[in-house]
Amino acid sequence: MANAFDVNTVTIALNNDYGGSNKTLYCLRAPAAAVGGAVTIVGAYAISDATLAAGTVNYFALALHKYGTSVGTTNSGTIAAAIGGTLGWAQGVPKTFTLSSTYAKLSAGEWCAVEYTEAGTGNPTNGFVVIEYVMGK
Repeated sequence: MANAFDVNTVTIALNNDYGGSNKTLYCLRAPAAAVGGAVTIVGAYAISDATLAAGTVNYFALALHKYGTSVGTTNSGTIAAAIGGTLGWAQGVPKTFTLSSTYAKLSAGEWCAVEYTEAGTGNPTNGFVVIEYVMGK
């Protein structure tokens, strides 16, 4: 188990300028083996700065996926299933990702990406995603 001094964070700002839905936002890459190699994601959450009511027309969802060692490679697993979506968002209230113990570890050079999907006019106005991780675990 990691202690508080071992945990690092990366924050990904979200906005409504992605030019549509279904975007892959590469955000965390495990370092090369020579400098530690793996990272393990130990927590993640997202916050929207606007309330978006639950519904099936206007919404956005966020998921965390694992990718290989080069950008654009095939998704190799779901680190955390989608949050938000048709359930909506409350302004300033964090939504926690449920992490997969199978895919939360990134080996040297692998990527974690935020998968962003949008429908209608739903968008993550001034929101962000925070990923907490430990090195080499």
